[in-house]
Order: sequence, then structure tokens, then C-alpha cells
Amino acid sequence: MSPKSLRNPGFPQSLVCFSVIVALIVGGLFELGISLHALTFLCLLWAGINAFSLGYKYLQIRELMARALTRAMPAIYIFIFIGMVIASFMQSGTISTLIIPWTTAGAFYSATLGVDVLDYAPYAFFNYLNGVIAVTMAVLGVGLLKGKTAKR
Repeated sequence: MSPKSLRNPGFPQSLVCFSVIVALIVGGLFELGISLHALTFLCLLWAGINAFSLGYKYLQIRELMARALTRAMPAIYIFIFIGMVIASFMQSGTISTLIIPWTTAGAFYSATLGVDVLDYAPYAFFNYLNGVIAVTMAVLGVGLLKGKTAKR
């Protein structure tokens, strides 16, 4: 088919396609207990059938998907970066504050458990090891995003 024979979906067809995909996922997961892998395959099959009905061929669909992923990658990288920042905050402050008596976490645990912070401090191995593990992993480069350097 020539590019002129390709059609853009109208609102009703888009709505039906999207509604069937949502119904497949919700009904399959919650009502029928179908695995997510099978549901993903069924949704891709349904979307492919709709694309073929509009006159698109496999290579055209693949090219459109590649362009869409290329446009979406910066947002995906931002989500990964936010996750790394949150993990750093958790490692640097949240976990270690439990063994410091004058922090809100230390005061809360002391008041709730009725045990002084200095009494349970010798048993808080995770709190001490967390800083050591975080620095070791950073030095070894484990869990860090490594970008390609631009060659000039």
C-alpha cells in the first residue's frame, strides 16, 4: 500500500482500541487471573490488528515505535535519576538517623519501644553497615549509570 492509503484512526476507533486494552488488562488480571505476560501479548496483538486495519505494515509500525521510544527516553531517564536520588536520600539519612538519639526517628523509637537509643545501638548492624556499603558500591561503580562519553 502506498503512504496515501494509510489512515489515521478516528476518535471512535481509538476509543474502542484503548477500551479493549484496558478491559483486557483489568479483566485479565483481576477477574480471570491471567499472567501479565499473556495479557501483554494479547494487548500487543490487538493493537497490531488495529494498526494493520489502518493499512500499516510491520516495518512502518516498527519505525513508529522506535520514534516514539526515542522521544520517551528522556522522561524514562528522568524517572531513573529520581529513583537514584531517592535511594541516596534513604541511604544517607533515613536509615542512619535511627541510632542518633536527638533525631525525630531516634526519639520516636525510644518513646515507642521504651528502650533508650544507646541500648539498642549495638544491635543496629544494618544502620552502621549502610554507609560502608553505599561508599563501597560507589567506589566500585555498582548501581551507577554509566553514560557514553562524547568523542571529539
